[in-house]
Amino acid sequence: MNQNYWNNGGPGWQGGSPYSFDPMFGGMPPRTDPGKGKATAALVLGILSIVLMSLAAGIVGIVLANQSKNATRMAGFPPNGSATAGMICSVIGTALSAIVIVALFGLI
Repeated sequence: MNQNYWNNGGPGWQGGSPYSFDPMFGGMPPRTDPGKGKATAALVLGILSIVLMSLAAGIVGIVLANQSKNATRMAGFPPNGSATAGMICSVIGTALSAIVIVALFGLI
């Protein structure tokens, strides 16, 4: 085989990809959303607050969703759908558990 074939972009070429971090070829690491972990936690807690009727999980989910949205906005990323879904689920779960608590204490 021609030696230039392997050194100029052929199948055996070891050049850097624009999507991977390779300091030798000047690639940049991908930017990551700083609020992604909190958004996922808020979504999980929001779902748990609905399923388990947990007031505490709902409140913590609301706080984490707000923190995630703020971190995402400050870093210049587009809004995170997981944070929004976590906020909605947490508010619904908190409202449902508050209604259940009021109903239980109203009957006692």
